[in-house]
Amino acid sequence: MREQCRRGLELAQHMEQRWVGIARVGNPRDVQRRALRQEAVELVLHHRVAGRNDQPEPGGPLGDRADGILIQRAMKQLRLNLVANVHPAGAPPNIQYVGNLKDDANYVICTLGWTPTMEEKLPPIAKATVGEYTKLYNVAVQDQTGYSLSAAAAMVAALSQIRSLDRAALWQAIDKVDVTFGQDPNVIIPFGVKWDEKHDNAKSQPAVTQILNQQLVVVAPKELASAAPVVPPPTWDKRA
Repeated sequence: MREQCRRGLELAQHMEQRWVGIARVGNPRDVQRRALRQEAVELVLHHRVAGRNDQPEPGGPLGDRADGILIQRAMKQLRLNLVANVHPAGAPPNIQYVGNLKDDANYVICTLGWTPTMEEKLPPIAKATVGEYTKLYNVAVQDQTGYSLSAAAAMVAALSQIRSLDRAALWQAIDKVDVTFGQDPNVIIPFGVKWDEKHDNAKSQPAVTQILNQQLVVVAPKELASAAPVVPPPTWDKRA
């Protein structure tokens, strides 16, 4: 088991290094992302112009840290009240998001592969892996680490089922992978890896987080939740 953990951690580190390298390369999709951000800002303005700021609306803005801060401030100014204020992972987990917005960041929701508040509720075997990862690499576990470790767990499980380096045998072993959160030491995010008929991970479950009292806490799934979600949030005119 310790050998599997070591191999999984090394593979995860390699994956993270590749991810960082790829992220630094220019990507044509940046143009598309910027267009989507602009569309989000225009959506906020449209709601105000159309006189829809008096009733809660579902949805939420799209943006990275800087965009997310600007959009949140615009929503407060325009009194745009949402049933659920849902961001992608880019903005809310960043310490500068809450650092700039303070209480105005409260009630924002986002989904993550990992957030530090999950650690206290992890199964013992997963908590041990988090501790070993931090000790080995002298860095804290990050969002992508959770996904990387699950990928490593799947690869370790597949490799343990074959006796050769035959490509076809490896693919068949990967297709039959079934690793479970709380049982495999490399799986630190819910709830493991098992492919369905579409080759999607049927066990995947992101951690749903919400900023409450300026802290990003897990509100789902219940196995890892440290607070109940606040939906809908208080309207802007009722916040302190």
